Amino acid sequence: MTDFISQLAALAGIDTLMQASFRGVEFDCLATRDTLARTTVNYAYPYRDGATVEDQGLNPVNFRITAFLWGRDWKQQLKSLITAFKASGPGELIHPVYGSIPRAQFLEAGIEKQAETMDGVTVELVFIESGEEQALFAAASADQSAQSITSTGNSLLDSAASAFSTAMSDLRALENGVERINTIVAEGEYVLDNVSEEIQSAAASVSNLLDTPAALVSDLKSLVSTFSDTLTLTGSGVTSGWQQATRLAQHVVSYPAKYVQNRSVTTITKPFRLPLSQVTAVRDSDTQLVTRTVRLVAVSELAEVAATILQNESTTPSLTSTQIEQVTNSVRTVIVDALTDQRTALQTAETLARASGLTSDGRVHATIITHLQTLALTLQRQAAALIQQRPPLITRTVTRRCNLHLLAFDWYTDASRAGELLRLNPSLGNPNDIQPGMTLYAYAK
Repeated sequence: MTDFISQLAALAGIDTLMQASFRGVEFDCLATRDTLARTTVNYAYPYRDGATVEDQGLNPVNFRITAFLWGRDWKQQLKSLITAFKASGPGELIHPVYGSIPRAQFLEAGIEKQAETMDGVTVELVFIESGEEQALFAAASADQSAQSITSTGNSLLDSAASAFSTAMSDLRALENGVERINTIVAEGEYVLDNVSEEIQSAAASVSNLLDTPAALVSDLKSLVSTFSDTLTLTGSGVTSGWQQATRLAQHVVSYPAKYVQNRSVTTITKPFRLPLSQVTAVRDSDTQLVTRTVRLVAVSELAEVAATILQNESTTPSLTSTQIEQVTNSVRTVIVDALTDQRTALQTAETLARASGLTSDGRVHATIITHLQTLALTLQRQAAALIQQRPPLITRTVTRRCNLHLLAFDWYTDASRAGELLRLNPSLGNPNDIQPGMTLYAYAK
């Protein structure tokens, strides 16, 4: 009956229905009812009339709209409206009275179909006005996470340089300490020379590690950063760039041990009485010191490269969720190795100090461990936030012969997402010949 009256009113030029829309889906309204309320707290006291009322602010405005979908295509109108309701988060509501409400959160819809209304349905809608997110509780952006990782990495390198310099200073007071220092310096220079040769950089070490041992950290960081700046960390070059970065990090960590092997020197695991000046020898503890130091440089650089990749992914996606996990797990594996090194060094120092009746100062190692844990946590949160921004990854079955562009249009009504499907299915043989029955990975929406 309402449908018939509305049609007669339209023919007569009488506008009995109000126009509204949500997320761009238009619909007609029969009535609106909006509620404004304030939150108050009443303070009442025994044997005293009345109460003191404290105003704590305006509640979100509640919008109740009676929508009326009519005409021969009312079912299609209803489907479009339900699709808009299923989207998460607030959307723009065009209210028939107030106009545009940019952030309206849909709450519920009651669909009422009566037998007497042949080509129409009534939908009772409820919205509330959503405010802007507060910065205090908002998740850190990709840029903020990348900056935090860079800052933590710099602090880690400062602590690594301090620990290396302190260890070298302690060696000077030991018997045959000068020979051990010379060996450690030779190992450090070997690392710098090989890294410079591998990345084909003319910026060889210009610092004297004998005078400034901490220069091992700064010079090595400069070399690996120069190499990272040449990598493509966005688009189709992300995978190749990341593989090159991880390969260089692995080589950096392996160079101290290769120095011992290539020089065919004697490795000393226990002290002996012969002066080191009479033999070509290196202690395990000295090689571990160099390895531990260069590993921290590799960790810092890999974390920064991974953070840059994740930062780029937030604007120009090129990796799947699985690949993002792989990048994050690769860095966390290197961090775990560095943590193991630091904890072993801390325990060794405590054991030696206890044997001498002294107390070990483990503050530098503890600081390095804290920085490593912070790097791992920050990177994990950045990756998790990036993955959560994307729709769930599911498997879908192809129902007709087509190519990826047609398939993207069938599934998302957007042919430009063909590249996304190709990225999610790297093993796909021919993207121009998709056969019925094939199962492909795709985002849920």
